[in-house]
Amino acid sequence: MSKGASHIDWAISMGIFIIYIMSLLIFVQPGLEETSDRTILLTILESGFKDYTYHDLEKTPLFINTSSSDGNYKFQIIFNNNFPFTGNEEDFTLTDKDNSQVPFDLNLNANSNMNFDVAIKGNNFKNLFWLLYMQDANYDNLPVSQDQRIILQESNNQFNYKFGTVETISGINQEKLDLLKQETDLRKRFNYPETNGLMINVIDSASFNYQESDIIYIFKTSDPDEENIFVKDIKDTILLKDGTKKEVVINFRVW
Repeated sequence: MSKGASHIDWAISMGIFIIYIMSLLIFVQPGLEETSDRTILLTILESGFKDYTYHDLEKTPLFINTSSSDGNYKFQIIFNNNFPFTGNEEDFTLTDKDNSQVPFDLNLNANSNMNFDVAIKGNNFKNLFWLLYMQDANYDNLPVSQDQRIILQESNNQFNYKFGTVETISGINQEKLDLLKQETDLRKRFNYPETNGLMINVIDSASFNYQESDIIYIFKTSDPDEENIFVKDIKDTILLKDGTKKEVVINFRVW
């Protein structure tokens, strides 16, 4: 075979190879772009949902000890306008070690005082309570007893107290889920494109192996297009005002 013929064969082979590569780019690229778009939609939907439904609970341990004997007492702490936390009075509550609310009253006036009515162990036992704060919680606090029970005042050295380190817990606000059922424009709420559909299922399950009957909330713009739907499941928690957590699965669908 002559040298010129081999050059022609090489040129033909390169031409075929280039045409093959260009064909791949033409036919495959649109699919890649579509996948990328749907992935972005899932990110937008998940971010919008969390931004709207999430809330934080600040949980601070409060340790109380007194030389008095075991019993039920009214406690009063006067902060002299130096209450160590920020927030509105109605957004604080106090619970015992079993997570049950106790009679509690917080006055953020000039002196800033906190009153609560609890049963304790005496003889310098370290009793644990929890001060909870959640913005806009508007806790329905139990009233402090008005009987003649002994009042122990920290200012009179009748007991000692100490706040521990604040723990911030995040989760889904169930009240926001209830409000979301009344939302008339989910796309606007989640800053989601007008031309695409969405669906969110909140599932009462700690496992991804759930049944349709486990769905407790459904939010959607329309019925999904089964041919072009993209799906993502995540595990999450519904966080109640008392700090109780409920495990759920959030199912996001976009098309």
